[in-house]
Amino acid sequence: MENILRDSSALAPTTNLAATTRLSAQSPGSQTLELEQVAKRLGGVDIINSLSIKIDASEFVTFLGPSGCGKTTLLRIIAGFISPDYGSVKIGGIDVTSKPVNRRNIGMVFQHYGLFPHMTVAQNVAYGLRIRRVAKSERRTRVHDALSLVHLEKAGDKHPRQLSGGEQQRVAVARALVTEPRVLLMDEPLSNLDAKLREEMRLEIKRLQRELGITTIFVTHDQEEALTMSDRIAVISAGQVQQFGSPQEIYGKPASEFVARFVGKSNLMRARIVGRDENGLILIGPRGLKLRAANPQDDVQVGTDVNVSIRPEAVALRQKLSATAEANEAFATVEDITFMGAYTWTEVALESGVRMSIQSQPHGLSLGDRVSASWRDQDCVLMGAFR
Repeated sequence: MENILRDSSALAPTTNLAATTRLSAQSPGSQTLELEQVAKRLGGVDIINSLSIKIDASEFVTFLGPSGCGKTTLLRIIAGFISPDYGSVKIGGIDVTSKPVNRRNIGMVFQHYGLFPHMTVAQNVAYGLRIRRVAKSERRTRVHDALSLVHLEKAGDKHPRQLSGGEQQRVAVARALVTEPRVLLMDEPLSNLDAKLREEMRLEIKRLQRELGITTIFVTHDQEEALTMSDRIAVISAGQVQQFGSPQEIYGKPASEFVARFVGKSNLMRARIVGRDENGLILIGPRGLKLRAANPQDDVQVGTDVNVSIRPEAVALRQKLSATAEANEAFATVEDITFMGAYTWTEVALESGVRMSIQSQPHGLSLGDRVSASWRDQDCVLMGAFR
C-alpha cells in the first residue's frame, strides 16, 4: 500500500499542449464546491444524512465507500439529477440547489459512458455544444481539442462500436470536457475496464485534471483508485463522511475502525490507556499485551478504552527471541504464508490470542516457526475512544 501512495505521481506524458492551453483559457475557471447539511431519503430510507463537505477549486476529490453508502446519490444531487430533501449545493459560492442540470455547467462521466451508438465520435463529443447553440466552426475546433487531449483526434469519424472499452471511456471524458465545465463529476468510470487499462486510465484522467486545473469529484469503491488519484478522499459510510483527508492521512491515521478496515488492511485490537510519559501513551491490550503509542493530537485520557490499528507493513518479524517481550513486541507462531511475488503475507498468532497479518519481503520462515513481531510507537494508531 505504501508503494501505491509513493508511485501515484508517476503520470503519463503530456499530450497536445496547444489544445490544453485553449481549453484552459476558454474555461470559466475551476470553482469551489460546497455541500451544506445535505439530506436525502429514498424509499423511506435515509441515504444521505445531513452531510457537509467543502471541496477547493482545482482539487481532485474521491468519494470512496462500499456499494449502497450513498456516494452516487450524492453525485447525482451535485449534478442536479435529483434534489436533496434538505440542505444546499453551492458552486463558486453560488447556491445552485434549485437550478436544473443544464444551468449548473457541470461535466459528467457515467459508469457506462452513455455514448450515442448512431453518432460518430465527433458527433458524440459535439452534442453538448450543439445543444448550447455553439457556432459550427467553434464546435469543430473545440471537439478537435478535446479529442486531442485524450489521444483520439484521428477517431472522430468512427462510431462507438468500432472502439475498445478504453477508447469509449476516453470519448466520454472528452464529451464532458468539451463544454468547459466548472466542475467535473465521474461516477465509477473505470469499473468496466480490465486491470491494465484501469491503471493506464487512472494516470490519464489525473494528468488531464492537473493540466486543466478543473475541480473534479470521482466516485469509486476501489481504494487503490482513490489513493493513487486523489488530492483528498472522503470516506463515506451510511450516508455520512467518516473521514476527509489526504491519501496519506486516510491510510496512515484512520479516524475509525471502518476507515481502517475499508482502506487497506489493518490489524485491529482493543486496548486501555493505562499511563502517559514524555514519549507517548502506555496501553494494555488483550491478555496483558503491552503497547506504546506516540502522543495523538486528541486529548485522550488515561483509563480510556480505544481501538488500535497497526498496518501489516509496519510489523517486523524476526526469529531471534528476546528473554521477555517489550512494549510493541509479542511472541507469535507462524500460521500461514502466502507468496505474492514482490512481497509475502504472513499470518501469525500472538500469545495473547490476537491474530496479525504482516506484509514483508519474502523470507525463509515456515509454518509453526516461533517468531517475534514488533512495530514502532508511531505505527500504533488509536481510534474511537470509548469510556
